[in-house]
Amino acid sequence: MKYESFSQKSIDAIIFKNSLKHQYTNFTIVKKKEVNMKLKIKTMLENALSGILVILGTVMVLALSLQLLDIVRMFIPIKDHLDFIVVVQKVLSFFVFFELVMMIIGYIKDNSITVRYLIYICITAILRQIMTIHNDAIDIIILSGAIFILVAGLVILEVVYKKREENVMIEKKHEKEK
Repeated sequence: MKYESFSQKSIDAIIFKNSLKHQYTNFTIVKKKEVNMKLKIKTMLENALSGILVILGTVMVLALSLQLLDIVRMFIPIKDHLDFIVVVQKVLSFFVFFELVMMIIGYIKDNSITVRYLIYICITAILRQIMTIHNDAIDIIILSGAIFILVAGLVILEVVYKKREENVMIEKKHEKEK
């Protein structure tokens, strides 16, 4: 017969090789199942997050509308004297809600939240706080320093972003030349 010429070592080597192939195939199937499971979990979590953001966005738009309604109600009965502090607080609260809604919209569009939106929200909230404690000079100086630090952070972020953009443009230019 044809197989009689094989030695026992050859047969063992062939069996071992086939065994390794089988193990590798099983390993690949297990890995693919793990990857598929991870993708399913990731997709499920992303969908849950999107659903929660839609609910949060709806609540924020509703709160934004109520703030706008409060501001309009303050001006409808034309008064000789409007409390300036209250008006400014309402307007700044409106902008805090507006920035939160814009942040949610930005996340839905880009799937990321930029730090810039959070800094804008912080600055607006600190301005609102300054308006409420307008008679304590030390607190106003501390809060003004916080605003300065946040604005400096915005400037640094902008410079870093522009530098990175320039580097990307240079790299693309070099790739085109090659």
